[in-house]
Order: sequence, then C-alpha cells, then structure tokens
Amino acid sequence: MFLMRKLSANNMKSTNSTETKTNEALSDDEFLPELKEEEPTWEERKTCFTSLDPQCGEIWARLRRGAIQASKIAAICKRAPYCEDTPEEIALDAIGLSAKSFSVNSMKRDKSLQEEGIKGEPIVRDWLSEQLEEPIRQIGVSVWKEDPRFRGSLDGELKNKEGEFIEIKIPREMYRPLIEATENRKKGHINEHPSSYIFNSHYDQMIANGVITGKKFCYYTVACLRTGDAFVQRIPIDEEHFHKVLYPQATKFHDTYIAPLMKKYNIKMIMPPGMECPNLE
Repeated sequence: MFLMRKLSANNMKSTNSTETKTNEALSDDEFLPELKEEEPTWEERKTCFTSLDPQCGEIWARLRRGAIQASKIAAICKRAPYCEDTPEEIALDAIGLSAKSFSVNSMKRDKSLQEEGIKGEPIVRDWLSEQLEEPIRQIGVSVWKEDPRFRGSLDGELKNKEGEFIEIKIPREMYRPLIEATENRKKGHINEHPSSYIFNSHYDQMIANGVITGKKFCYYTVACLRTGDAFVQRIPIDEEHFHKVLYPQATKFHDTYIAPLMKKYNIKMIMPPGMECPNLE
C-alpha cells in the first residue's frame, strides 16, 4: 500500500468531545491527601507486556523513564543527523532531567507541536480506520520481554489484524522526500527502499516498535491537517536491521550513559510483573 491523497472535510473535524474543566473551583471534598502513585494496568502478550493506560498520561510518562524509547532510538544510535544533542543530553532526557525542560522557548515550541499532534491524531486515526476498513485500538507503553529497557508506544493497532499497527506523524507541511517518492512512483520507480525517503528517526521508530510488540507491518501515516494531504505506506518490519544495527548500539548507549545517571539519581524503572531490568545495579 502506497498512496498520497486528501483527507475528507469530515475527517478534518475533531471527534473528541471530551473537555477538561480547569477553571472551576474545587470543593472541599476534592482536596485529598497525597496518594500513592497508580500502578499500570498490564496485558501480557507474546513478546511484551503492554500497558493499557492512556498515552501522554502520568503512568505512560513514568513507564518511559530510563528506557530506550523507540521514538528516540535513531538519535541514540547516531542515525538522526538533525539531532544536535550530545549523548549526555539524550541520556538526561531519557531519565526525565533534560535541561531543555527549563528552556522557555523550547517549552513553548515543543508544547505547540505536541498539542497539534495530540489534537490531530484522533482525526487521522479515524480517517485511516475508514480507509483500511478496520477498527484501530489505542494502547499505552509496551515493554519488550527480551530486554525490558526497550519500550515503545504504538499510535494504534489493527484490532482484526494482530501483526499490524500504525504510526502517525502530523507535520505542518508534507515532507519533501515523501512528495518526491510519490512522484517517482507515478513514473514507474517502485523499487526504492522505504528508508531512502522516510526519515531515519521515523523508520527506526517503526522497526523498534514492531520488534518490541512482535508485529510485522506498520502503516506509516503522515497527514498535514492544514492542507489535507496524507501519505500512507505499509512498511514491513526489518528485524535484521533492529538486531544488527539498532540493538547493539542502543544497549551500549544505555550501559554507558543512561544506567550511570539512573544510579546517580536513584531512578528505578517501572517493571511488569515478574520482570527484572538488567545492567542497572
């Protein structure tokens, strides 16, 4: 599957009608004593434990702390040329202590992009579900059984196709390499490898997520809500790329940079039942 098309007008409207009330006064009953942190709700699968807690929530954020996140693996493996962060900065970000968190300009920019993605994902997910004629289920963080330091979050999985999931990107403008790949496709150039026109950060993220969750295909979906343009391609999961390229470099990075910081700041990874995390003692 390889296509570039327009989102329909109906899909451009958010389907999420739930709003958070932030300005209402709290009653006396709502001032509660400090509570123990909530525990994740786990679902055991063949290759991973998957949290059923919502993405971008408190539990989701805590589960990612100290991990090799699929979304960061390209930067960790020095395969993201645009990333100017040092290894030390990447490691601090992984444990939630990045200096960028205290940069006002960075916070404003990241918050703007994040909000745009959060609002747009349900729209694009519903549109893709219609295109594929398949219901798509949201899940939280997945922890790889083989090495629980590796964790990933799927933007959705196809309910009736166990081995397939989706990855959504919502840029402000359609990526130029995808436009060129679409034009080349029309000219009959159909043998280009996806990694030749998909950013390494996106490609490696899909590969890592697929290995962690034991899935075989990812629908790479890029949608620009401002123009209505959308690109979709079904990407096979290259396990060899993960095991020969990504895994060795990422484990070395964790041992060298992340694990010492976790020990220094006494940070513990949240683990699924019965699992222990290696190389952190």
